[in-house]
Amino acid sequence: MIIDAHHHLWPADVIDRQPWRPADDGVLRRAFDAEEWERELDASAIDASIVMQSVDDVDENTRLAAYARTSPRILGWVGYADLASAADGVAQVDGLLALRTEAGGDKLVGVRCLVGTDPMAWTAEPDGRRALLRAADGGLVWDTVPI
Repeated sequence: MIIDAHHHLWPADVIDRQPWRPADDGVLRRAFDAEEWERELDASAIDASIVMQSVDDVDENTRLAAYARTSPRILGWVGYADLASAADGVAQVDGLLALRTEAGGDKLVGVRCLVGTDPMAWTAEPDGRRALLRAADGGLVWDTVPI
């Protein structure tokens, strides 16, 4: 079995919520849906993949769980939580873990947040450590995004 360990899916309505996407890039600045992804998998002889968060908002997690629920070729998904948020990092991780009780949530395997421009001092703070430990205790890997 060949598994793509990192791919994104996004509908057109989230494009403007992804600040990393170049405004003048016609390849990236368009919807990429599950049907197109399935065709690309078939064309490249890839059997399955892990879908990754691409919008920095907890609402993204419901969308990812829905993709996982509807596609047997999505073996796992990595959701979003603002781990650096002292106010609600732990609560966001708890919300992410709560999705495991819903269809598609059983494929949740990790959590990620942008760290490229973040000095990551929050990882040494009690709230930051609590959020990371809550994710680890829930069996989630921490996928860092260095942009």
